[in-house]
Amino acid sequence: MIRPLLATIILALAPIAQAENWNQLSPEQQAVLAPYQAQWNQFAPEQRATLAEGASRWAKMGRDNRARMRQKFDQWNALPADRKRQLMTRFDQFRQLDPADQRRLRQTQRDFMKRSPEERRELRKRFESMDKNQRRRAIEDFQRRGREGARGGGRRPPPGGGGRGGGGGQRGGR
Repeated sequence: MIRPLLATIILALAPIAQAENWNQLSPEQQAVLAPYQAQWNQFAPEQRATLAEGASRWAKMGRDNRARMRQKFDQWNALPADRKRQLMTRFDQFRQLDPADQRRLRQTQRDFMKRSPEERRELRKRFESMDKNQRRRAIEDFQRRGREGARGGGRRPPPGGGGRGGGGGQRGGR
């Protein structure tokens, strides 16, 4: 069950490398990708390359990292299909942002996660209780403070979601 999901995530996350046929894979890659040996030639070259690179990364991971990844896979599998679609849409939107905005959002998420669980809950609760106009103003204010912070104007406290539309994007996850 883990290996098919692993392969799916690897397709989305790993960089492209060369892997024309099954015999060109290392023994470690073949071990990870064994469930796909019969299908290997049916995958597009980009998919084969991505799977091969991801399998290499998986084979090099330590036991603790693999355990964390399995836990994340299990959490992902437990999500309802509509929540998965929502998260994938947000991820696609994130990837369309310019690199500076991506860095800013990553930093905002790190800052948000440094807060205590109680403080994060309170910020989410406050944000979720706002109407559409209040949320828009809070986001605009947050973005303004973020731009000022990027110029050295100080710390940017998240208005309730750490830059992920108010919900943190991880409510049922981590």
